[in-house]
Amino acid sequence: MSDRPLFSVVLPCYGVEEHLGAALEQILGQTCDDLELIVVDDASPDACGSIAAAAAARDPRVRVITHERNLGLAAARNSGMDAARGHYLWMPDPDDAYEPDLLARVALATLEVPGGPDLVLFGCRERYYDQDGRWLYDHEIPSSAGVWEGDALRAHAFELERSTLFGYAWNKCYRLDALRAAGVRFTDLRLIEDVTFNVAFAPSVRSMVELDGAPYAYRKQDGRSLTNANAYGAREYWALHQLRVEQLCELARGWGMLDEQRALLGSLYVRFLLSATYRTFLDVDAGIEAWNDTRKGRWLLGIFRSDLFCELVPFAQAQRSASLRAAIQVARSRNALAFMSLAHGVYAVRKLSGTAFTRARSGR
Repeated sequence: MSDRPLFSVVLPCYGVEEHLGAALEQILGQTCDDLELIVVDDASPDACGSIAAAAAARDPRVRVITHERNLGLAAARNSGMDAARGHYLWMPDPDDAYEPDLLARVALATLEVPGGPDLVLFGCRERYYDQDGRWLYDHEIPSSAGVWEGDALRAHAFELERSTLFGYAWNKCYRLDALRAAGVRFTDLRLIEDVTFNVAFAPSVRSMVELDGAPYAYRKQDGRSLTNANAYGAREYWALHQLRVEQLCELARGWGMLDEQRALLGSLYVRFLLSATYRTFLDVDAGIEAWNDTRKGRWLLGIFRSDLFCELVPFAQAQRSASLRAAIQVARSRNALAFMSLAHGVYAVRKLSGTAFTRARSGR
């Protein structure tokens, strides 16, 4: 195609020295070797910088960008994007795993659309670990092979959001020229920065190729990652996820399909609200402020009166989850005490059942 590599792989690093060596080996060992690897050392306090430098000395495909101070994941990814020269951009997490032929499969997928698709997406396997790093179980979220364009692509984007595959950045290869033409950047929003990035890029996506299966393994370790949802209190968690739903609503509105997506968006709204309310029962010892019932009730009543609640929740529908269907019914009643009781039940079940709860929740 040109002297540009087919892939630019951007790998932000901060405090992941125990995983970085394996990540470098996995990327450089891909069966498609037409790539450059840009390691962004975000002022990591451990040995990430020296591990990356040693890899660059061994392999000319590796470049290292060093931040003088810690700027966060969004800035690290933006630095890598700015330096990238490839046709497609991939941004895996350093503690995850993936099949050795993943990029080879993506390379073949880019040939399915004349000039190459703007996006290639693949499924994942969520790998759950406890706080001590012991593996608990896997939950597979596969994608299905296909080429998506036009109205079909826009409708499919919301189905991907239902399965959680829309929001992630690491399960996608982006056509770099399309990203730059759209002026899309990561913003420093903890927990949903991937979602806002994909929402911003979505209107510019003309075509997408989806791979079959789940070639990417996403590591989810309870209590360890700053992006772990359990690390957030109710107010911050809700503010971020309310913004997430607002942005998805605006995307649907801009595509002229808000009416047909209200059922999905309303169910997402209630699911996030239930999770936020659940967090009001968490321990202060976990770094999350416990609220009294009066404060919880006032907070919920304010949400029940909001424009977004009124626009979405009356239309919400849960496809498979009985607990979500119950939450939707209670939310529609605008009964704060009943919604708090339901959330407290979720809290109690989690305390008693542990892994069984996370298994049920991952199935949604």
